[in-house]
Amino acid sequence: TKDQIKTRLSQSTRLPSLRSINLALEELMNSEISDAAEIGDLIQRDPTMTARILKLVNSVSFGINYKVKTVHEAVIFLGMRHVRQVALLTPVIDEFQNLPLGRDFSWRNFWKHCLSVGLLTQEVLTEKHSELVDKGYISGLMHDLGKIAMAHVFPEHFSGVYNGSFFKEPSDLIRQEEAIIGANHSEIGAIYAETQNLESCFIDAMRFHHEPANAQKDPYLASAVQIADGITHQLGIGASGVDWEISNNDCTMLDGWEILFPDLNNEQREAHLQKLIKHAGHLNEIVDNLV
Repeated sequence: TKDQIKTRLSQSTRLPSLRSINLALEELMNSEISDAAEIGDLIQRDPTMTARILKLVNSVSFGINYKVKTVHEAVIFLGMRHVRQVALLTPVIDEFQNLPLGRDFSWRNFWKHCLSVGLLTQEVLTEKHSELVDKGYISGLMHDLGKIAMAHVFPEHFSGVYNGSFFKEPSDLIRQEEAIIGANHSEIGAIYAETQNLESCFIDAMRFHHEPANAQKDPYLASAVQIADGITHQLGIGASGVDWEISNNDCTMLDGWEILFPDLNNEQREAHLQKLIKHAGHLNEIVDNLV
């Protein structure tokens, strides 16, 4: 039952706390530091973050024709937006990678998918809801967190759901999860986030990223995650257990378009979708260098 699931999740002491995410986001959003040297000094305190920053800046995506060796240089080349993304990514992945999860599921591909959705969610929100961009990144990054909680707290059920195979549609996966566990990954992720007192807008986006019209706190975040999730599946970046071959037309028919861009007709939606797909051109390489 839902009560049993909530009890198991709240009593699982080995699941990471999500408070670090709230603190990192709050610190970054309230920070007035803009000097590259100061930012570099802060980053160098975290070896994992330093390694990710240097790996990203030296990837082909940024087209630098010599090797960047210092964090301070990297901050100048990358700019604050990319630095913030890495700073928010690091505590999430570092905490969850320490969990003893089953090996019959590609967790690296899972994180590549989640990171891609986070980056694209930002882009979806940039045009009309720029005030939500940072929260959009976190919402996209954590949209499938329920799958990790499921794999750790209910490992036998998780294996029973996936059983080494992919599903063709998210709705197929959701039905299988509900049949075997009693709740789907969106609900389990939201329940886990509630036990951690995560901000309500993130919980809402996690719970309703497949059905944003039902979101109550912030349908814009859930809608942006749904669109970004569809594009990420369309481009085949990473994998999350669903082999969703979504077409351009299907992507423009997602509920989130009507919520975020109610004034766009079908032709304009298609044009906007192509713009987002073009922006996502280097995402595969970027997430490969970050995860």
